[in-house]
Amino acid sequence: MKALTKVAGLILLMAPSFAFAIPYQLKFHSMRIQQTRENEGDRPYFVTIGFESILFKQGSTRTFIINTEPNDWVGKSEYNPRRNSNGHLLSEQQTNIPWWMGESSFRSFSYVTERNLAEVPIIGFAVIALDNNNTPPNVVRDLLLQVRNNLKGTLLNQVERGQIVTGVNLLNHTAVVNAINERVPQLTNRVLGSLNYNVWDWTFGSTFNPDKIVGANIAVIPGIRDSVTGSSNGSYTLGDDKFNYSTHWGPIGNFQNINWLFEGSGGKYRLFGSLTPFVQPAGNISLIRFTAKSGEDDLRKNSQIEATIWGNGKKHIIQEAFLKRGVPKYSENSVSHTMPPGWKISDILSMDLRKISGKTGPLDSFDNWDMCAIKIEVKIGTRWYPLYLDSDYPVHRFGGIYHIQIQ
Repeated sequence: MKALTKVAGLILLMAPSFAFAIPYQLKFHSMRIQQTRENEGDRPYFVTIGFESILFKQGSTRTFIINTEPNDWVGKSEYNPRRNSNGHLLSEQQTNIPWWMGESSFRSFSYVTERNLAEVPIIGFAVIALDNNNTPPNVVRDLLLQVRNNLKGTLLNQVERGQIVTGVNLLNHTAVVNAINERVPQLTNRVLGSLNYNVWDWTFGSTFNPDKIVGANIAVIPGIRDSVTGSSNGSYTLGDDKFNYSTHWGPIGNFQNINWLFEGSGGKYRLFGSLTPFVQPAGNISLIRFTAKSGEDDLRKNSQIEATIWGNGKKHIIQEAFLKRGVPKYSENSVSHTMPPGWKISDILSMDLRKISGKTGPLDSFDNWDMCAIKIEVKIGTRWYPLYLDSDYPVHRFGGIYHIQIQ
């Protein structure tokens, strides 16, 4: 789908990856239907494609997806307790969205200094709103995965290999800043046309009632202190449907409160969120909470995930980070554990999650698990604070050990 590819490639954030940089949490927490597409209401969902890459730094490129496929979350009591009987949202109704649809993190952000312009990282994400109809999940997922892979290839060439600043004197601060601002559109244009719209899968495979794109929003945050604030708007036609996109750029403080309108295919949705630094209070941790969501492959109820927390000269092992009831496919599991006295956020350097395969019967094989989203939080005093967020398809397939670098 050319239009979806174009929108996904438009969103960029630029920031250097210094040791003293602060991790930021991206959190879309709620949405409102401003105008429904259909009389009986809509079933909205949101997908986000993110990436990060550092200029001239080999191996720095990473792409990821937050929520890879349609989900009828608006009709489920655990996500929408005030749901309508038909499982749809009506005009002017507002509700919170699931964490696995709206949360992830960028591990660092700092402003570039004149001495570090040769290693400007570029990180970014695109948020696309859709109305869920009959398009099969694998069709939406495959489309997003293809967009993600095309973005990665573009970033490898343009950012890691430095083609985006070809011919620019890297010792000239003004020239580098101007080149990046001018050539970012060229970077996104290289992604255009890389997807072919599969009419059979998207239309015929959806029994002539495919999911509809209801717009996209784009944030651009240069890690350059003399960046300017601005925005632009555009529209795309996809078959018989037309949807709008908006691009916003400027200092990172502009995105502490996000209020974005998605408009297209006859509908209008509004999404609320924030991009803010992780808070790291100095108090002792009383509890740690692990929350994860499965993809297509579940974690069997007799398997378990062991967590090893590595600290400054100490470690703590949690034998059942997720209880033995398992994590069924496309569902989530959240468990809290008491921490030993004296642990602070600053003490936690990294974690390892290891799967211990269990069986429910004599014919069961080795248990694998697709973990598509994970959130780790700690409780200090009366409040919970995010410690680590990640999402993709999958974040990790167990198998082996999943290593989490906290600091």
